[in-house]
Amino acid sequence: MIALNTNRSPAWRKVSLALVALVLTLGTGLVQTTSASADTSLAHVRTTDKIEPSAAAAHAKANPDCVGQVVYEVHVQELGWQPSACDGGDAGSTGSGLRLEEIQMVVGWGNICLQGHVQNIGDQEWKCEDLSVRRRAEAGTTGQGLRLEGVHILTWGGPTLCAQAYLQNTGWQQAQCGAAAIWVGTSGQGIRMEAFRAWRNT
Repeated sequence: MIALNTNRSPAWRKVSLALVALVLTLGTGLVQTTSASADTSLAHVRTTDKIEPSAAAAHAKANPDCVGQVVYEVHVQELGWQPSACDGGDAGSTGSGLRLEEIQMVVGWGNICLQGHVQNIGDQEWKCEDLSVRRRAEAGTTGQGLRLEGVHILTWGGPTLCAQAYLQNTGWQQAQCGAAAIWVGTSGQGIRMEAFRAWRNT
């Protein structure tokens, strides 16, 4: 078993995620984090999980408004769930001052897991795409009125991913692209995410 410390230092966060991605890519059995909060457990993320590469296509079949390799939906304050966006399309709102509350994602290759950083909660558990139980990767909450502040995105088994967050008082952050693990948004600053987009890194 390999344990990782998930301190909030941005530099250490990048190192931790890179190590998680490396372990998953090499096929080491079980990965678990250690933190003051048990909510950051990665114990359920295994390289032996069978997640079909057609996840995005299956999702798009149920959501014909968007067909792509990277498909995502967001839950927005006062508006609820928004139509699917894909392959770099904007999801959420800009200039309306409305918070993102949850993101759900699937990809058309390999595997994806999300971990949200949420108002009053901090880091959530990692939640991974798993078609065997019709579950998409997700981060955030619904029905609690809590802002989503940041998202860790972990992918493996295929191409790399880029993502970008639109933040309160800031606008679009610089796009983040990673070999396997990336972070968008903020933590510890009380700043809401308002929109999100992601795409396959070619």
